[in-house]
Amino acid sequence: MPARYRQDRKLQMELDRLDAMGFVEPVDPRGLNAIPQDHGQTYDEFDLKRYVAITEAGREYLRLRERL
Repeated sequence: MPARYRQDRKLQMELDRLDAMGFVEPVDPRGLNAIPQDHGQTYDEFDLKRYVAITEAGREYLRLRERL
């Protein structure tokens, strides 16, 4: 899933929110802070799957939304 770090931190804030709800979890041992550490200066596109994975709770939420 391609993503790009944003100076306004919207991506980071949304990932923090999803992590707090248990819908995603960090994959990198450095946690979600790895994203700005690796991409905060370059703003290059990167694969978000290198940093977060969708949890089972996140998958269930997506399944429920599809049924609406």
